[in-house]
Amino acid sequence: MRIKFITLGCKTNQAESNKMAQELCNNGLQVTVGEADLYIINTCAVTGVAERKSRHEVSKITRNNPDAKIIIMGCASENDSTQFNSDNVIKTFGTDKNGIIKYVLETAGATALRIAQSTSESMDSDVHRTLHGVVAPVTRTKTYIKIQDGCDNFCTFCIVPHLRGRATSRPINDIIAEIKSISPHQIVLTGINLTAYKDGDKNLANLCVEVNELGIPFEISSLYVNIITRTFIEKLSNCKNFQPNFHLSLQSASNAILKKMNRHYTSEQFEDAVNRIRQAFPTSKISVDIIVGFPTETDDDFMQTYDFANKMKFDAIHIFPYSPRKGTIAASMKQLHSKIIKERADKLKELTVH
Repeated sequence: MRIKFITLGCKTNQAESNKMAQELCNNGLQVTVGEADLYIINTCAVTGVAERKSRHEVSKITRNNPDAKIIIMGCASENDSTQFNSDNVIKTFGTDKNGIIKYVLETAGATALRIAQSTSESMDSDVHRTLHGVVAPVTRTKTYIKIQDGCDNFCTFCIVPHLRGRATSRPINDIIAEIKSISPHQIVLTGINLTAYKDGDKNLANLCVEVNELGIPFEISSLYVNIITRTFIEKLSNCKNFQPNFHLSLQSASNAILKKMNRHYTSEQFEDAVNRIRQAFPTSKISVDIIVGFPTETDDDFMQTYDFANKMKFDAIHIFPYSPRKGTIAASMKQLHSKIIKERADKLKELTVH
């Protein structure tokens, strides 16, 4: 049985898929990047577009390979498993993925097939899809390590805490042991809300110090800006193996909109944090997420965000047209017309052309 992973959404999903692929390979199964007998789709639900793309993957597989079996897992199936009803879909798992390996091994049967490729060759050379369908290579030199799951922030636009649950963290010893066992060339520490990482009295900065001692280059994925304190930056600056690539969730530079989003910072605090990074790491690259068209966002609110992004000269801007998520507070607010949202997204894209 040939098995192929298709992963949508965040780097945490990528880390989960890679780890499961490794486990399957260790059990003698064949993980491939080509045509397969069994497809495992790790879905995303952060936007309506993401869920639609998750459903599209099922349609594409069944169209090209009518005999294929499909397993669905992840946030979109946790949000609504019925959207994946298909004769080819044999099982859905949601965000609780603990039983997937056992189920796949039982489905594959007792006779294990040879390992055609190692996971580092098959999964890391495959592609992952961003929320907007851009296909980007996952380099062989980066290995995603999931250190944390869940979120307690409950931003008014975000459904993830409802699907992933409360914030939980892996023990540092467990993380270090995993890294040592796979000997990666480069690490990306990832999670749903890395800012919430906690192991007893140790936080993300303490974890970074211990990861640094392994002598392997490492990065950190998306951060909530409140963690960018002087102490945090000082500890990172003492980590010689840290790669200063920062991805920060800005979402808006209008303080009024940030408050309605339940984001606990102001644009002024965000600017201070960015300046703190650039002072400590002059060669750092900083990318941000921005949501356009949040409910009640006025032209002035949007222009505050546009002018802020223009002034800050971020290395990359990931633009997310607002998408109402059922069950969130923002979904019950007065929504903007889709035409206005598109116009604002198109205008913000002007700043991404260098």
